[in-house]
Amino acid sequence: MPEAEGCDMVFVNLFHAPLGVGPGWTALLDQLHRDLLTLAPDYQLDDLATRFGGLCIHIADRFDEAGEYNGAFMDAATALSDAAETVSEHTCELC
Repeated sequence: MPEAEGCDMVFVNLFHAPLGVGPGWTALLDQLHRDLLTLAPDYQLDDLATRFGGLCIHIADRFDEAGEYNGAFMDAATALSDAAETVSEHTCELC
């Protein structure tokens, strides 16, 4: 994503790669990261992108020690990421 004039490129810890976002979304992503850390300190994302003026966030599936799918984590994490996506659609990325 090209850098918009007056906006800093930031490193988003939750993606482990550089992602340029404007200051309007930085706080939103920081809060999502903190919320996901409370659910699982070792959570991972499959994808973090921008689409249609908002964020698109896909969190990686989690499995317990026995290899069983952790549905409770995914339900909670999906609710958090869905909420962040919705807020991003109504928040100016550059403001």
